[in-house]
Amino acid sequence: MQTCTEIVRYLSNRFGEGTIVSHQVGQTPSQVEENLNRFKKDPKCFILVCDSSGEEGRNLQFTNYMICFDLPWSPNRLEQRIGRIDRIGRLLKVEFTVFAGVDLPDSLHDAWYRLLKEGFNIFGQSIASLQFYVDEKLPLLAEILFKSGANGLLESIEIIQKEIQQEQVKISEQNALDEIDALDENATQYFQALDDYDARHQEIQQVTEDWICDALRFQPITEPNFSILKRYKPTGNTLIPANDLSSNFAEVLEEFGTFNRRVANQQLGAKV
Repeated sequence: MQTCTEIVRYLSNRFGEGTIVSHQVGQTPSQVEENLNRFKKDPKCFILVCDSSGEEGRNLQFTNYMICFDLPWSPNRLEQRIGRIDRIGRLLKVEFTVFAGVDLPDSLHDAWYRLLKEGFNIFGQSIASLQFYVDEKLPLLAEILFKSGANGLLESIEIIQKEIQQEQVKISEQNALDEIDALDENATQYFQALDDYDARHQEIQQVTEDWICDALRFQPITEPNFSILKRYKPTGNTLIPANDLSSNFAEVLEEFGTFNRRVANQQLGAKV
């Protein structure tokens, strides 16, 4: 909170009080909303300073630039910060500046920045799906930090890269299994509906023959060796032009079929 207040004071002195608003602990909900509305709508107000209270629950995709003054220990918290701006529907690329500290071989701050950037690749992709992996990894990284310092963190970069690749494979496999489960449920419903429909084959046959035989005047022909199979032969009074019969129905008029799908599956060559 004190850091946020100091940043607000410094930037106000530099750019003017009307150019900056804040989102920080201690403000009332109405103050927060008023500040956010000013930042969004007032062209003269172009700086929003947030402390940890602004990490979640805000949609700031209209923001053009993000500056991270510090880096939290938890990558998941940093993911939350980035997610305030990098949201679905955003049209422009998100621009970031990170104060990574002094670039020295033994700098813990720089080592942690490199671990976030190169190991977790948090500035290049979302790690939202890796939340559980990150939570399990943090205690181990803390132990490495206290035992081996910055060098230990740097040596962990390649390990984390490989572990994340393995974790992403597991996630993809689980997603595939979840899809199969969903398809199985849909397939069960589909085949149940199909089975119910098949149970009405006699009703479907009756309605169809009322049209084909009575209305269009085709003659039903029963297969000599299997009476449930039929075909329909045009007669001299069939109400379909001869040209249409020869061009559209020539291949099927001589074939026997059934309205019962189970019978069709058991009889080679039978149509349904």
